[in-house]
Amino acid sequence: MLDPLDPLPPTPLTDWEILAVASRMVQRCDCDQFIAERVGLLALIEDAPGVATWRAIAMKVRAIRDAPAV
Repeated sequence: MLDPLDPLPPTPLTDWEILAVASRMVQRCDCDQFIAERVGLLALIEDAPGVATWRAIAMKVRAIRDAPAV
């Protein structure tokens, strides 16, 4: 849902930015709950691009956690 007062559509995040957010989210102890709440809130207001962005972040968080330790 676009803000009627803001004439510009939101700019999607790049893969690099999504990875950066996911890297920070992994450091939070409540990151799974935070992401779930964010996706739920955005779905409630019918913000499909926002939901897609946070789902992409969740997938990166999962990939970071599942990566083998070096």
